[in-house]
Amino acid sequence: DLGSAYRTGYGMGWGVFESAAFSGYIQFGAGGMYLVVVPDLALVIAITADEPIAGPPRYFPIIEEFIVPAVIE
Repeated sequence: DLGSAYRTGYGMGWGVFESAAFSGYIQFGAGGMYLVVVPDLALVIAITADEPIAGPPRYFPIIEEFIVPAVIE
């Protein structure tokens, strides 16, 4: 789950989030599909999955630990 490391909100039909590493917008789709937009990094991440559990994406730690640092470098 997003836990206390993330601040979330909702605006203009998009989820709004902020973490220590990045902030941006998210759309939640059915079955674990997510679209993550990080404007400051000109980054868009599309995740397609067949995930039966509802709730915040479990992919945020992967995005924060691996994808964002790779884009920054």
